[in-house]
Amino acid sequence: MQKFLSAHGKSDTNTKNEDTANSTAFSALCRWLSFQQNSQFTIQDLQSRLASYLAEDVEPYSIKHLQRRLLEHFGAKVTIAEVEGRANVVTFVDKAATILQNSYHEDDSDKDDTLQQDRMLGCHIRKRLEGLKKTDLFYPCPQDTDIDKLENEVPDVLLVFVRSLMRKATTETAFEKQRLEVVSHCHALMQASAPNPYLSPLMLSTGVFIHQTRRSRVLLNVFFSLGFSVSYDQVMDFEKSAVVSKSVEDLPPGIEAQDQGGGFCQWVADNFDYNEDTVTGHNSTHVMGIIACQTQASKPTITVQRKKKTSADIASSGDFGHIIQPYSREVRHGSHLVFLKKLIKFHHISASLTEIRRRYMLMKNVLIKHYAYSCVVLFVISP
Repeated sequence: MQKFLSAHGKSDTNTKNEDTANSTAFSALCRWLSFQQNSQFTIQDLQSRLASYLAEDVEPYSIKHLQRRLLEHFGAKVTIAEVEGRANVVTFVDKAATILQNSYHEDDSDKDDTLQQDRMLGCHIRKRLEGLKKTDLFYPCPQDTDIDKLENEVPDVLLVFVRSLMRKATTETAFEKQRLEVVSHCHALMQASAPNPYLSPLMLSTGVFIHQTRRSRVLLNVFFSLGFSVSYDQVMDFEKSAVVSKSVEDLPPGIEAQDQGGGFCQWVADNFDYNEDTVTGHNSTHVMGIIACQTQASKPTITVQRKKKTSADIASSGDFGHIIQPYSREVRHGSHLVFLKKLIKFHHISASLTEIRRRYMLMKNVLIKHYAYSCVVLFVISP
């Protein structure tokens, strides 16, 4: 029994040393906690903090003993909230009073009938926006940007609410201007509150217009942060998808078939040479650019698939090899026009210079008549 007690029991000296170490650590904890008067901590968090000031072989105060020491040290300055089933929370009385004041005023505002009705209206509008069509398959069509279609897409409760905020228009011009303002504000709220796959046609067309006219990423992101446009990344995704979008599988992107509103199509090509005057032929560029121009016989419904596109997809969309075939012919040199016949055997002749000239002219005329080209005939004149 004595050996068992000596092995598992603790001596009075060890107990005193642990009390001294815990007291020193508790003083450090109180100094740290006095600078955290705007925060709240659970009693377990403070116990872990206390253990960080101790050695590994020294056990910190128990939770109950730590609570008792905190109340003894801080007195009425600190309060410990105890709720059954939850960890006890320690905070300073001044902070607790601030929390109670804020909670009271929030509860008091909820008791205000006018604000309560406004909140109910906002919740009702939000629920109606949740029923908006949300598709992640296709982008909005250009025809969807018509003012009548944009207005019909707005829920009635949101349209009436925004109209009631505007001053009454007195002239027809002012009414049309106000109508556009109402629709734009409604679509801005729809874009901000509707589910994620929803994409407003007005916000998308506004972003594409800004990018095509100004080419400014900063300006586009400013409008996006204000809620009046889509982001720069969304515009880039749309333009990449539009580049590779095709309505007919065998036709290039942007070309419509005749039965789908496509009209006369003309192809225009031009070459581009860069740094072609090199000695070795290296580091030079020789390319051919081709575009297709098509007139619309009608107004087709253009659909752009809403999908992430890579650079490889964009590069492959410009391949017209299956439509435009290069013209090639057999390479033949000019020598194929020359027909060789057996030449007349030449003999050495002995004649006067006048006779030689006469015979030369006669033979020249014969050769021209037979071969249709000029030739030079050399004679070997013997002395």
